[in-house]
Amino acid sequence: MALNLSLRKIRHSGGTVLETLEARRLLAVHIWSGAADGNWSNPANWTGGAPTIGESDLELKFPDGSARLTSFNDIGDLTIRRLELGQGEYQIKGQPFSLDGTITADLRQKSQRVFNPIRLLGNSRVETVG
Repeated sequence: MALNLSLRKIRHSGGTVLETLEARRLLAVHIWSGAADGNWSNPANWTGGAPTIGESDLELKFPDGSARLTSFNDIGDLTIRRLELGQGEYQIKGQPFSLDGTITADLRQKSQRVFNPIRLLGNSRVETVG
């Protein structure tokens, strides 16, 4: 998990000190465009660059209107916190991945298919819309 620390500068008679305000968890969000080809390893297919093994709090979004609806996990065993499939008829194929969170699939217009073996961790769940 990546943390972003917020600091505040405080001035007082003894000089300036920094005070830690809070820690925030940063999600590694990658949004699929499918602009180049179907491979997950190609950074040109993503806004936010290609996902990598070892990224924490990995979120993959496959939005409505992507150029390519069939994609291939050619990276390997990613651990995904959130996999979001928008409207369309997405087909996810390739290497296995681990899910430590949620798959959300929009089924209002078409079906979604995930052919990959998925290792379920923690309180993993699948949610559907429509």
